[in-house]
Amino acid sequence: MKKIRKLFILLLAGLFLFSSCVKDAEDDELIEETETETENVSNSSADEKDIYINLTEKKTSDDNSTWFGISSIKTKLLGKTVKITSDDYGVITLDYTSERAYDTNIHLFGTLAGGLKIQTNGAEGVNTSVYLNSVSITSTDYPCLEITKGGAATVYLSGSNTFTDGRVYGYGYGDSAATCAEGRAKNAEGSDNKGTLYCKGSLTIAESSSGGALTVIQAYKNCIATKDGLLTVKSGSLNLKNYHGENSGKNGLYGGTGIVIEGGSISFEGKGVVSSKDLRKANGLKTDDQDGTNTTNYINISGGSISISIEDGKGISASNVNISGGSVKVLVSGEENDSQTSYSCYDADGVQESGTIKYNPKGIEGEEAIKISGGSVFVKSSKTGIDTDKNLAISGGTVVVTASKAPFKFGDSTETTTYSFAVSGNSATVFGLGSKKKTNEGLPTSCSIKCISQTFEESSVQPLGIADIISIESPNAYKAALLISAKLADDAEADNCFVQGYTLGSNGSVFISSDTSVLIAK
Repeated sequence: MKKIRKLFILLLAGLFLFSSCVKDAEDDELIEETETETENVSNSSADEKDIYINLTEKKTSDDNSTWFGISSIKTKLLGKTVKITSDDYGVITLDYTSERAYDTNIHLFGTLAGGLKIQTNGAEGVNTSVYLNSVSITSTDYPCLEITKGGAATVYLSGSNTFTDGRVYGYGYGDSAATCAEGRAKNAEGSDNKGTLYCKGSLTIAESSSGGALTVIQAYKNCIATKDGLLTVKSGSLNLKNYHGENSGKNGLYGGTGIVIEGGSISFEGKGVVSSKDLRKANGLKTDDQDGTNTTNYINISGGSISISIEDGKGISASNVNISGGSVKVLVSGEENDSQTSYSCYDADGVQESGTIKYNPKGIEGEEAIKISGGSVFVKSSKTGIDTDKNLAISGGTVVVTASKAPFKFGDSTETTTYSFAVSGNSATVFGLGSKKKTNEGLPTSCSIKCISQTFEESSVQPLGIADIISIESPNAYKAALLISAKLADDAEADNCFVQGYTLGSNGSVFISSDTSVLIAK
């Protein structure tokens, strides 16, 4: 009995000693974790808003005073509601997916080889503002800047900023790499998000100081894109290009639900490819039409200056296009392909696709409707100028179109519904040059101001004009002209109204392209 009692006492002593050791170890681990966490946690409260990131030195701060190095170890900011890390690919991830219910201002400066991913809360009313202060980001397999989870975001421009996207059209990145045809997957890591500057929700771009600019160079999909939201440009200068080296991508601005241009300056230089072995069309401004059944997407232009120069593509393309102000210049080149030529090629994500090509270069396309009520619009196209499958309405502004085929096209001949091309308002001036047949087909169905058209026996590139109203110095080869203006005399006749070799005086507004100068009398 005594032996059993001694054994029991020894057992209890052993258990007590073991539990003490475990507790000591747990306490040591807890102390170590707390100390590690304390070294990476700021003292700012959750309701504060500002985060600063020095991209060059990979450091961050939420008071612009105390700085933390950005590494694979999580650094917690703004009351632990924001986490920031970086990986081996040079991508910095800033995450407040669930913890943070406040607006956040992110100030960026410096140079980065990699990319920045901002994972927002995504809840309605939680906004993200990103301030670019002379930032340069060169990515590899990722967007330069992507804002995910669907929260609304604004990017403010200060100084000269540059994004260069290293992704290449025809290769797979991220999830899409797994579905690529053999040999087309460039890197299983990365992101296939469709913009060099990408936002899942609505995105607004504006200046934070006068002269703020952003240059975007990409050869993958889009320069600036939203997935599910509206893309709005309020101010600032955007210089966009969809190619570098021998590679080319697709579009300049791409809006998931729409694009709104209220101000600023936008230039896009694009190259597309249309052949039996490669098919990608470059568009300056484009919205998501998916399978062609989305009839509500739109592009609204009320201000700013837009200049688009494209090979093999469309300048502006959406279901609905509305222009009420600003200045729009579109130059489109490329050959038409109306035949059902078969093609087989890789899409942007490296997935093989095939079908038939039907392509027509267009300056402005609005599949549902195009409405122009103000501003100035100049379109020069190798084939079609302004084109809608349904209704075209011009009620103000100055619209000049030169096209080798049709300056204006409306209605779909395959439908039985009758559509219209209506011109109204004494402030509207409309001038079109094109082929004899196509110009005649594109005459207005209704016009409340004077409208004349004239055909020519031979195409000409001689200056053309009507005294005190309009002059075009170097038009495309044309065989017909259309002019609508309240300045035309009521008794003006079409025959011999246009005078070749005429030059308007200096009292005019000027549209200038590389080889076309148009003067409109004020």
